[in-house]
Amino acid sequence: LTSNFVEDHSLNVEHERENGSTYGDGTEHAGDFDSDAKEGSSWTATTARDYFIAPLTEELIFRSSMIPLLLSSGLDRVTTILLAPVFFSLSHIHLAYGDIKEGVSLHDIAINYSLQLFYTYTFGAFVSFIFIRTGHFVAVLIIHSLCNLNGLPKINIFSYNSPLIIKYRVLVALSYVAGFIAFGLALMPLTEPQLYASILFGLEISSSKDINSTR
Repeated sequence: LTSNFVEDHSLNVEHERENGSTYGDGTEHAGDFDSDAKEGSSWTATTARDYFIAPLTEELIFRSSMIPLLLSSGLDRVTTILLAPVFFSLSHIHLAYGDIKEGVSLHDIAINYSLQLFYTYTFGAFVSFIFIRTGHFVAVLIIHSLCNLNGLPKINIFSYNSPLIIKYRVLVALSYVAGFIAFGLALMPLTEPQLYASILFGLEISSSKDINSTR
C-alpha cells in the first residue's frame, strides 16, 4: 500500500506539471460531461468486476466447490493444494484471445501468459492452503480482492527518479522487508485450523478412512 501511494502520488505530480490541472486521481479535466459519465460508468463496472465479481465467482468455483470435492475423493491436503490451482491458472488463458485480436505477437503473448500462469498458480496454491486451514470462504474472498487491488509488488518503484519516491525509498524498502518477515512469522499461527474449527482440514482423514473401509 505504501508503494502504491508513493507511486500514484508521484505520477500525479509529474502529470500535473506536464499537462496542467488534474483531478485527484491524475485524470485530466474533460469538457464533455457525457464523456465523463461514460468513463465513470466504465470505471465502476471494471472495479466491480475486478474487485468483487471475479473474486467471488472464482473463489466459489475453484476453492469453495472444487477443494471439498478433491479432499472427499481421497486426495491428501498437499496434493489438493498443488492440483486445484492448475485449473484456476488455466482458466485465465482465454485472456490471450484479446491480445491476439489486438495484434500482439505470439512471442510476447507466450512470455506474458507464461508469467501469468506462474503467478496465478502460485496465488491459487496460497488461497487453497488458506481455505483448507481456515475453512472460511470470506477469508479467501478478501485475500483475492486485495491481491487484485494491489497487483504484484512494485519492485520497479526503486528505479523511478521522482523526488517523492527518492525521499521515501528507504521507507518503502523497509516496509517490504517488514511485510515479508511478518507474513512468514504470522502465517501458520493465524491460520491454525483449531482456531476456526475447520472441517476441511479434517476432511482428508475422514474421507481416507471411508475409502479404506469400502475396500
